[in-house]
Amino acid sequence: LGNSGDAMYFQHGGSNEGYSCFVAYFPALGRGAAIMTNGDAGSVVYRQILNALAKEYQWPGYKAREIETVAPDASMLEQLVGEYPLPPMSPNDTPRSAFITQENGKLMIEAAQFLAKDEIVLLANDELIVPDNGFQLKLARDKDGRVTHLEFGSRKIVKKNR
Repeated sequence: LGNSGDAMYFQHGGSNEGYSCFVAYFPALGRGAAIMTNGDAGSVVYRQILNALAKEYQWPGYKAREIETVAPDASMLEQLVGEYPLPPMSPNDTPRSAFITQENGKLMIEAAQFLAKDEIVLLANDELIVPDNGFQLKLARDKDGRVTHLEFGSRKIVKKNR
């Protein structure tokens, strides 16, 4: 639940192997959306759709998330840049990897058939987010503060050692 009065809304997302969905509804306005996708990366799609609907239909209090980025230092870049084998989505899934690179002073992420190459930024709360579509990862750290792996929901993504 979010906000109150005419701006009150409820939302809920869900996913399972092979699909992702989301619903948002404003009872006082009688407006909302239910979006279902047939892919594990559906959240990338439905976030863009929800942001467009919120803007077009002027959903009160439902705004795109404002983010404050943190510039990663050299040590953080070393910890993040590399190949991350993705866990299979199904028993017959072809092995895939996500790649985090540094290009022209920006962090970039790409995962074939899942996420086109795009900028990903670091936030103060140890999240990485693609501003264009809302795709996000969480950093997991050891007791010394070094990044041990990335988390995508409940999935653990460990950087491949070279």
